[in-house]
Amino acid sequence: MESSTTRRSSLARLGVVLGVFGVVAGVASVLIQDMAFRSAGSTAVYTSEQPFDWFAFSLTVSAVLILAALVAVAVAAVIASVLLVRWARRSREAA
Repeated sequence: MESSTTRRSSLARLGVVLGVFGVVAGVASVLIQDMAFRSAGSTAVYTSEQPFDWFAFSLTVSAVLILAALVAVAVAAVIASVLLVRWARRSREAA
């Protein structure tokens, strides 16, 4: 059986990991969108096959990343608030 301190530290670690992932995914999403709009233009390709639409692909990946970032940051905020309430209760009981 785990102790309360071990559970709390694992929960804190999970919160930090989710927060960092959320920030990194958000920044990656912004960079992907920026590159997608910079590269949107016509390039002369002499072929009869349909070219891959990198613009739509990058916007889709960016949307998925921003959604994952929002979920990760929201879960990290909930974990942080739970740990903060537990810490406040424990410090009030100790006083």
